Order: sequence, then C-alpha cells, then structure tokens
Amino acid sequence: MAKSGVERRGGTVRMTTTSPELDRLLRVLRAQRALLGELEACTARRTAALDDPDALLGAMNHREALVARVEAHSREVDDAHAAWVRVRGPHEHPGDVEDIRALADELAASLARIEAADQRDAAALRDRRAAFADQIEGLARAGRAGRAYASTGHTPARYQDTEG
Repeated sequence: MAKSGVERRGGTVRMTTTSPELDRLLRVLRAQRALLGELEACTARRTAALDDPDALLGAMNHREALVARVEAHSREVDDAHAAWVRVRGPHEHPGDVEDIRALADELAASLARIEAADQRDAAALRDRRAAFADQIEGLARAGRAGRAYASTGHTPARYQDTEG
C-alpha cells in the first residue's frame, strides 16, 4: 500500500508517494552504503598494516567477513530493486528515482575507492615479496660462496718449522 505525504527538500516542496517496495529499496541501499563504509575503513586499516604481518592478518580476516556480508546484502539489494521495478507506476515521482540514483552513485564510488586501494595494496605486497625474494637469494648466494671457500676437513700443515 502506498503512503502519501509532503517532503521539503532545500527550498522545494514535493508531493511524495512511497510504496513498501520503495521504502525497502531505500533501506537496503542505505544499509549497503553503511557496509561499504565499514569495508572502506577496514581496507584503510589493511593498507596501514602492510608492514605488520600480525595486524595485516587481522585486517584481512575482518575484511573477508565484511566482504561476505556485502555480497549477501547485494543479493537483497537486487531483490528489493526488482520488487520496486515491478510495482512502480507511471505516476512515480522523479525525486524517488533521484534518491535511488544518488545512493547507487555513492555505492559505485565507494566500490571504486575500495578497488583502487586493493590494486595499490596488491602492488605494494608484490613489491615487498620481490624484495624479500631478492634478499633470500642474496643470502643463499652468500651461503654457497662461504661453503665453497670453507675447508671440507682438517688438513695438517705440510711444512713445519722445526728449527724455530
């Protein structure tokens, strides 16, 4: 059942008609925005923890749980959007579509920031891994060189000064 009302926005007044489907869609979009905000904050903690393996592991575990929640909630967003599309009528107020579009744009911007941070962090981790591999190879080379010059057993002196 649709609800009617008056909404003041800026200096404008508009008549509104909301349906349970529209209310649900706006509610789940706002909840998704909050989840993505948490994911962005967690991503920032992960970035800050790149040099601390324990903190990085904690941030990655927390992030994995958040990603699962975002994915599950995305299905709810899809369902709510499909339900709203089925019932919206020709008398729909453009402001409703604007609200939905604004929220969708916020979600897209948040996802883009998360993806950019993921790419930066992945590149930083690849660089660190390459640097560690170079260090390990240097240590291995030094070990091989040391073993090559080390004696393999005790060899007594061939010539001894017995006259002293």
